[in-house]
Amino acid sequence: MVRSKPSTTARAVTAERAVATDLGLPGPTYVAADVRHEGISTVLRQAGLDSERPVLFVVEGVTMYLQEDVVCRLLRELWDATATGGRLAIDFYPPRAAGTAEDRKHRRLQDLTRVGGRETFRLCVEPEEAVRLVESCQWRVTERGTRRQAVRDLVPHQPEVPVDAVSEHKAQVAAART
Repeated sequence: MVRSKPSTTARAVTAERAVATDLGLPGPTYVAADVRHEGISTVLRQAGLDSERPVLFVVEGVTMYLQEDVVCRLLRELWDATATGGRLAIDFYPPRAAGTAEDRKHRRLQDLTRVGGRETFRLCVEPEEAVRLVESCQWRVTERGTRRQAVRDLVPHQPEVPVDAVSEHKAQVAAART
């Protein structure tokens, strides 16, 4: 799992380990690394990753904070760190002008929460460009869609869940090492 903030990661680790325990499965393994500067495949192997076995990598809420060349290097190294059959799930933030007026308002509010921080968006792409980028890094794209589509497909319908408030412009890509 690749995430950008320790606070986000801490909450996610607790939730994901609880789900794994409930299912009788081993929980995910987390490794701290600065993907901008460190070779992630080396860091993962040093932490015990067996690159002879298929692995699922989830890169969530990270790509928008990185330059395209860093994202490409990360994707190539993840490909190198897993065996045939390994999987990748990754998301990409849309360009600033994409979406409805409500989407742009939401983005302006997010920008305000980052004022004073160093979290600036560096890579924002349309879904087609996200697919091209993933494929250019050796991964075979198996599914593509939007965040809203994923919510509709995966979250049981409940009237109080505002599915239409979820961005239909944020790209979700699933890929495999073949």
